[in-house]
Amino acid sequence: MPMIEDYWGVRGIFEAELEHGAPFRWLTIESTLWIPHQEGNYFIFNLFSPFEDLEQVITLHLDHNKKPVQLVLLNGWHQYAVARTTEEYMTITALKALPRKTDERILTVRVSTIKITDHIPQEVVETEKKIAQLRATAAHALS
Repeated sequence: MPMIEDYWGVRGIFEAELEHGAPFRWLTIESTLWIPHQEGNYFIFNLFSPFEDLEQVITLHLDHNKKPVQLVLLNGWHQYAVARTTEEYMTITALKALPRKTDERILTVRVSTIKITDHIPQEVVETEKKIAQLRATAAHALS
């Protein structure tokens, strides 16, 4: 399984840090990754959002000829899937940055792994279900 270190950060990706012995990297407001060639139909992202459920949105620019893909994130570590493209680069734009007082970096989300696979894992399905439930609850509260 490729780690984020296997994806060369062109810009907007900070040095690896550890949390409970597992490596991750913070992304800034706009980050660009080079994607190594690998067979598979989906990108599976393991992402951490420090914001409340549904407050952080990232936009993935995967193919210059198609509309960008938006992912609404849950708080904490979760897996998300998007259809794979053949582009060599991916740009990730985040909606919000953490307020920082002692650190000048602009931090948005953490990424630990990016897999390329033919199948969507059950964890991604559970994440998508929870997002749908939270959206339905929020829409019902507004009506």
